[in-house]
Amino acid sequence: MKIFLIFLNFYSLILDSSQDSNQNNIVFELADLTVSHKIDNELVLIEAFKTKSNDEIIRSNLIDDFGKLYWVSIGNPKLVQYSDLSYFNLSRSNDFEIRVSLLNSVSQKKLAHVAGIKYGIYIDPKQILSLKPVKFECSIEFIDVENSQLIKIFGKAKSIYSYPLKVFFQYKKNSNERKAFEKRLHQNKDLNVYCEFTSEGQSYKENTLLINAKQFNLLNLNDEIFGPRDQIYITRNQISSLAHELYQQLDIYEEYQIPEWEFDIKFIDDFINQTSEFVNKYVPIDEALAQMSSYDIYQDIKPDLIKEELSRVFMIEKRGLKNILKVNKTQNEKLKEDNESTRDLSLSGKKGIYKGELGTKYAQNKSDEWEKLNFSLDEQIKELNLYGENEIEWERIGDMIKPKNIKVSKLLKSNLKKELVFSRIRRVYTDAAFKRNITLSLKKEVYFDKYVQSLPVVMHEYDNPYIKKLNETYNYLVNYPQFNFQQGVFKTSEEMNRFCGQLKKRALADNQHQLRLTAKLTGFKNPPIILYNIKFLDDRKTKDFLYKIISEKITQIDLDFTVMVNRNRQFLKAEIEWIAIGF
Repeated sequence: MKIFLIFLNFYSLILDSSQDSNQNNIVFELADLTVSHKIDNELVLIEAFKTKSNDEIIRSNLIDDFGKLYWVSIGNPKLVQYSDLSYFNLSRSNDFEIRVSLLNSVSQKKLAHVAGIKYGIYIDPKQILSLKPVKFECSIEFIDVENSQLIKIFGKAKSIYSYPLKVFFQYKKNSNERKAFEKRLHQNKDLNVYCEFTSEGQSYKENTLLINAKQFNLLNLNDEIFGPRDQIYITRNQISSLAHELYQQLDIYEEYQIPEWEFDIKFIDDFINQTSEFVNKYVPIDEALAQMSSYDIYQDIKPDLIKEELSRVFMIEKRGLKNILKVNKTQNEKLKEDNESTRDLSLSGKKGIYKGELGTKYAQNKSDEWEKLNFSLDEQIKELNLYGENEIEWERIGDMIKPKNIKVSKLLKSNLKKELVFSRIRRVYTDAAFKRNITLSLKKEVYFDKYVQSLPVVMHEYDNPYIKKLNETYNYLVNYPQFNFQQGVFKTSEEMNRFCGQLKKRALADNQHQLRLTAKLTGFKNPPIILYNIKFLDDRKTKDFLYKIISEKITQIDLDFTVMVNRNRQFLKAEIEWIAIGF
């Protein structure tokens, strides 16, 4: 039995904002985690190395720190098939490519399971990290028998962030090397692909965003958010504006390499959870506006004016005897213009009266439907308030639609005096030299490809099951190398002609009829997988198939399947090839 060792490097983890690297804390002497895979009678061992920081975390036995344990793996590198079941994409004229998978979710789970057993704690599979290469280069060697020449071709991955890795071999279709390679591949797929994995980074560090009270004071955010109050209400849109300001003021992109939209999502949730008494609840409009944060709202706008303007967003339109909830387009445009025109009035980015989801688009889209379904005005308002994105609940008062409740979070000023930790906003640094040689073999795929490449099309409406069976077959071959093949051909022409001729004599014959075909199987201990291919024996072209397999029964010794015959279609002479693959 062959044993392949795949050595895995491990990054050291430093959970603070320091950027000092530590090159001496990797424990290479002995693998910390080992997982074995049996593939084609070969035992593949995947090894992971730990750092000294892991030892300290385990020794301290602090449950809150167990999530800071990390391992790194390149997994079990292997070639990935394309949709046509080949391992080479030869469709382009200027180059061709292969795809290589590294650490996958299965290996992550197995390594995490081993770590959990070893240390008696739960390890999330996400704590098993994929070691990303800075360079991944491959070569293929083969003999050009015709010219008695050793040929070696080279390829490399252009992007190390795509998965699986795509390795490109820059050889044009008409180049001598490409022609020789494709000819060799067609004649014999018994090839090895030799790859070198290079990475930089023996040190794995996280730069986590921390914001303390001093930083809030320096940016004058305490006063802008709270003013003289100890607690305030704030909308999600106001916090989004705060995220925008911090993104610019703290140079988030430079420090953490994340786009603003991603920062916005992560910051809002973390900020609210760490500073609020409650999150996103409906509060009576008068109470909320009386204690609303003035952040990102134009300074001269008073609560009464906000409520007054919001009370003009909707109107009641008479359509015969019906009252229909209607968007006041004039007021809606005015609010939009106010928000736009006040955007640049100050450096603090004030954005007008109120910016949030009012439900206007939803009401516009539902207006005709409400009228058609004869909804009462109260029913229309109720449905509008149930709209999940709406930040305001509305009510009817006389002939007006007014805001009743507003969705806000309640922030406490005292919570800004403590350090806020945004654990999901971080930058990962790597700095090291790491090399491993990998051999990717095609030997175990040779027999499988030889039998499936001549079966590109299956019978009508059988394409998806066919591909599914090929995948099942592939899984069999990977795990069980001692497989058995049996081939056969049903020459249906004579039998079908005779069968259809008999049907023509029957005046009231059905249009569709079934024909049962059987074969004896030998050498199988279990029911095999059966692949079919139809082969027409004349030159006529048609998109309609005369036959369709509609059922099959397979045992270790018998193949029994039924073909549907449509006698109204033009008869085509055909053979049905079949291959049984199993053990």
